[in-house]
Amino acid sequence: MTTDPKAPLRHWAKQYRAGLDRRQKAQKDADITAQLWQLPQFAGAPAVVLYAALPREIDTLPIIEQCIDLGKQVYLPRVVGRQLQLVHTPSTASLRIGAFSVPEPTGTRLWGRTDLPIVVPGLAFDRQGYRAGYGKGYYDRLLANWTGFKIGLCYRDCLFATVHPHLYDIPVDQVLTEETEKENTHDQ
Repeated sequence: MTTDPKAPLRHWAKQYRAGLDRRQKAQKDADITAQLWQLPQFAGAPAVVLYAALPREIDTLPIIEQCIDLGKQVYLPRVVGRQLQLVHTPSTASLRIGAFSVPEPTGTRLWGRTDLPIVVPGLAFDRQGYRAGYGKGYYDRLLANWTGFKIGLCYRDCLFATVHPHLYDIPVDQVLTEETEKENTHDQ
């Protein structure tokens, strides 16, 4: 029996997040959000794909709300079977707790194209843009044919030399942390 080489990274990242106090987390989240708005691929896009964060993930609610306030079309994922369905989300008030306790949109307007900038969660990333998520493969399946710019949000202490990617793992184009404007990824 083989063990998953990502398991220790996942465990470490969860412990790191749990150890952040509220003030530290809020400051780091705000700094990462500021970095995201500096990316022209995101800031200049009329529509974006985001995710609604779990409590210890980087808080995306302010990003979602700012995008909506700016008139951007926002799409959030909803779990349907083993896939993520992207749903137009005109308001955060419509979010409901869904699969894995993740806030999900309730709308019916779906997005089927793959050319938007997408912001993806991860417990840890590496400098090549690979991510260690929760191990279910939802984002790897979603990103398999994604042509839009892919962005990972990550605390600097959860950015590793490698996350031991599997053959089916899909790297993001850019990893943003609270400490640097842009972390190097595979395209640079």
